[in-house]
Order: sequence, then C-alpha cells, then structure tokens
Amino acid sequence: MCAERQREILSSVWDTLKTDGILVYSTCTYNREENEENVQWICEELGAEVLTINLDGNTNITASDNGYRFYPHKTKGEGFFLSVLRKNSLVHGNIKNKKDDKKGIKFVTNQNIKTFKLQEPERWAIVPENNLIKAYDKDLLTEFLTINKLLKCMHSGIQLGEMKGSDFIPAISIALSKKLDKTSVEMIDVDYETAIAFLRKDAIFLPDAGRGYLLISYKGMPLGWVKNMGNRCNNLYPQEWRIRMKI
Repeated sequence: MCAERQREILSSVWDTLKTDGILVYSTCTYNREENEENVQWICEELGAEVLTINLDGNTNITASDNGYRFYPHKTKGEGFFLSVLRKNSLVHGNIKNKKDDKKGIKFVTNQNIKTFKLQEPERWAIVPENNLIKAYDKDLLTEFLTINKLLKCMHSGIQLGEMKGSDFIPAISIALSKKLDKTSVEMIDVDYETAIAFLRKDAIFLPDAGRGYLLISYKGMPLGWVKNMGNRCNNLYPQEWRIRMKI
C-alpha cells in the first residue's frame, strides 16, 4: 500500500520538476517495493535516470542497485534509503515525441488521447509540457512558446489532460471549453441532486452508463469528468472548486 501511495504522489508532482531537474527520493524503510522497485518504476514510467554519488570511500553507506542504504548499525540515525534521479523526458507513458527541426518544438505524434476530440482538429498543435498535454492554435504557437519561455505563465493554451503513468486523465479545462467536440464523448446529463453532489466532489453512481471517462452535464451544460468504474465513479472535479456550503 505504501509503495502504491508513493507512486501516486510521484505521478502527481512530477510535472513540477523541470526536464534535467533533480529528484531526491528517500524513504525510512528497507523493503525493495518502496525503494529500488519504485526507483525503477520512476525511470521506466515517468522518465528519469539514476545518478551515482561519490561516497569518497565512505564504507558506512551501502550502495544498492538503484540507490543507497543507511543502516542504523553503520551510520548515525534510525536508518533510511536514498536515491538521486534526473528527469530526462518531457512526457511519459504512451505519448511519443517528435521534434520539428525547423522550430525546435516537440509535438505529440502518437498520443494516447482517445477520450475526446477537438473541433477543427487540423487547427491545433498538441504539445507536451512535462506530463501535461496542451493544445495551441498553430498560427500563434511560436508566440505562445516564446511567452512561456520568458515568463512564468499560470495558464496557456487549452489543457487537454495529464499523463499519470500510462493513463491519460482529461482536464477540467477541455470539459468546459467551447472547442470540445461534444459528439466525440459520452456525455451524461444528470438531475439537480446528482449535479450538486458532483460539484461537491461527492461520489456519484452511474450504473447504466458506459465505463471509462464520462462528461457530466446538467441541462446540457458540461460540468466535468468522472471515470466510471461500474460499481463507482471517480469524481475528477477539481478539489479547490468544490461546493462547501449546504445547497
């Protein structure tokens, strides 16, 4: 359970680390599932390489295949595991990148985005930014990328979704965008009570709907995404947007 939780945390924060940035991964346990195996998972699924540390002959630190172990009978303290990794990919999972040599831009060419389509698909450049996938108007792409490089942009383009491992999770931005081709998604129109429950980020149940990512709407107005598992739905409405008052 702890190893799985650590992978969830890593997937959630991976986009905050820039390409070639350094991640120090450390735990207070010695089991391989949480340590060496999780480090291997980071390398294969998120895109990283393990860096070696010059121990300068310090024999109190024990090197393993994917990190270093600090045993309490050899080093001061209660003991822990540590590994240092360098992020080496712009995007991970099933998304592949192709570089346009003329502009030095990386585009998604084999994206695993089957949840929806955009209107006027030929108009958009689909660009990975770390593990986020965004759509930019091709006519303004150079300007967008120049601004993103020079300034700290809170938001640019249309965020389509996020890659977590090999799973593509659609974003709230595209759910609410006028550029979404609604005919390309399964949109479930719900009653008032269910809509409010969804906006509270409560669990909702859609036993008669299809499996996978569904667009929830009320009176034809899109509200956001759920992932229908059959016996339950994962509510993907943003935590910070949820209704807290009693309605």
